[in-house]
Amino acid sequence: MAVFHSLTPLRVEELRPSDAGWSLLQDPPQMDHPEPRRHPDLRQRKTGKSVSSSCPDGWTHYRRRCYIVGSSVASWGSAERSCSLLFNSSLTGVRSRRDLAWLWKFAGRKPFWIGLSGGSGRWIWADGGSVSFSRLRGAPPGHGASHSESHGESHSESHGDSDCVLVENHRSWISTSCSPETQHTFICSSVAHTH
Repeated sequence: MAVFHSLTPLRVEELRPSDAGWSLLQDPPQMDHPEPRRHPDLRQRKTGKSVSSSCPDGWTHYRRRCYIVGSSVASWGSAERSCSLLFNSSLTGVRSRRDLAWLWKFAGRKPFWIGLSGGSGRWIWADGGSVSFSRLRGAPPGHGASHSESHGESHSESHGDSDCVLVENHRSWISTSCSPETQHTFICSSVAHTH
């Protein structure tokens, strides 16, 4: 033990006269204080960015939108009404292959309703968006409603001549009946609130 006691003061005394020794002794106290202060600030900034878009409780945030899976199966019409009652959302749109892959997982890899309805050449999204991406089997949805003008009256009177779109799997959608008997899982979507 005596050997260690005698060595320790010698090392400190050897360091003191040299400039390098003084800088070694002085730098750590200067660095210790700013570092802990900087890190929490960085964490707060990162957290701030992640919550700049927020969703209601129970909803999931994904790419500036909020999503929720319906608590039970429903017809397309009932699903859309349920969505509109929930924070003014609508049956989800699907804008890209990336969105489709995420939504398929989000739905528990089960077929689900999306907000696309109409018929050949006059498909429309429930949220009013134009159809720019589709995985509908058969004839692809038309871009816009120009073809529907001649059928507009009969279409607005009843959903009877319309089809509703179901995501069958992560690759394809099917056009199926909008009847009350046809019930599936559904996903509601709304724009995330930004702060």
